[in-house]
Amino acid sequence: MLHTPPCRFIARASLLAALIISTVVSASDPVPTRPITVEDFTRFATVSSPVYSPDGEWLAYV
Repeated sequence: MLHTPPCRFIARASLLAALIISTVVSASDPVPTRPITVEDFTRFATVSSPVYSPDGEWLAYV
């Protein structure tokens, strides 16, 4: 009788769980979308005080 190491069993079980979850999620109905209207534009917040990260890679809007 072959004995599967616990780490291999856990890896296979997590892969199987991920496949099942991704199938269930992809089978659900997508969220309906609608086009952006003029009213949506009036509700947008304005951007002020942009700040760069110390390394210059990111920009934060406050």
